[in-house]
Amino acid sequence: RNGAGVVYGTGFVNATEINTGFLTTKGVDFELNYQSDLSGWGLGDTGSLAFNLVGTYLTDLSTEPVPQNPLLRSVEQPYNCSGLFGLTCGTPNPKWRHKLRITWTTPWDVDFSAQWRYIGGTSLDSDTTNSLVGGDPTTSYTCANGQTIHGILDCPDAKIAAYDYFDLSGDWTVRQGIDLRAGVNNIFDVEPPVIGSQALPLPVGNGNTFTGLYDSLGRTIFVAATIKY
Repeated sequence: RNGAGVVYGTGFVNATEINTGFLTTKGVDFELNYQSDLSGWGLGDTGSLAFNLVGTYLTDLSTEPVPQNPLLRSVEQPYNCSGLFGLTCGTPNPKWRHKLRITWTTPWDVDFSAQWRYIGGTSLDSDTTNSLVGGDPTTSYTCANGQTIHGILDCPDAKIAAYDYFDLSGDWTVRQGIDLRAGVNNIFDVEPPVIGSQALPLPVGNGNTFTGLYDSLGRTIFVAATIKY
């Protein structure tokens, strides 16, 4: 309240009656686990294999913007960023992504793991026919690769292809209290996508790519040890 006891208006509370939009997401998360002794496969006493798959299928990532006029609240239209990226949708939102890890646990105190990281392809939001995300249904152009785009007609940034990363790691329990680990991430040295500044939202985009999603360091090797006394 101000000095006259007023809460609203010249007071210290601003509580205008307006719905401020929403952000909703829908999809399905998957996790599958399977483990089997290799002896059951006729491979003798050579340990066991474990499989772990974690994946996400994104069907909807809808945003309703804050209405500029409360009276127009009923005509505000949400936009769906599933499968898109760009100045409006931000970081790429692939419809499918997963991690698959296979671990071989040997009887010799050594474990080996291989991992496949998959990020599905996405399209530039402003190259679509949806004006709510910067596109334009009245324009159309066929890029050199045969892809038909709309909106701002940005062929170089029109699509980010699917990305596959493969990692290898090992763990050796030397004896009780001493554990050694080593591995290689992104063993094929896959480079991140290069995005033009006109399609790269800030601050989620940096260095002409999306460093929070794609591997910007390339192949990396790590070695670690844990020693307990």
